Amino acid sequence: MNYAAVLAVLLVLSFSFPLLLEWGEQSGLSRPGGVITFLVLCLLLLSWWMIRLTVHRHRHLLERVERIQTQILTDSQDPQAYFDGEEHLGDLLLKLSRRRESVECFERYARLEGAMDLERQKLQDQLERGYTPSEEQRVEVQRVEVQRSS
Repeated sequence: MNYAAVLAVLLVLSFSFPLLLEWGEQSGLSRPGGVITFLVLCLLLLSWWMIRLTVHRHRHLLERVERIQTQILTDSQDPQAYFDGEEHLGDLLLKLSRRRESVECFERYARLEGAMDLERQKLQDQLERGYTPSEEQRVEVQRVEVQRSS
């Protein structure tokens, strides 16, 4: 869920609070205001926690991408510089919805002499998953180029 969607949910909850109070009174709850208030506060706290968690995950991904990019700048010919743990820089960029940068990263990695044929096939599969239908032709061109270089 992106930030705009979370904020929209919070907005709907804040405007629906008076309506929830009215429904509680109509249903005959003895303390509808307290019960509904407690539930709304719980929902707001849960939403706040979800937003913070999402922001933390996003920042963590950005830190990992920056770390890998500095590794690549340090030693651009080392295939292991494109990895943080077992995750490839291109995969992290796809998680951040940065498809063009991801494609460029996969292409640079595929050109390295250390990339084996199985890794190249895996990279092509990852590239295909990350593309939108309008970019299918480029995938086909890249597949042909990788096969020629093999």
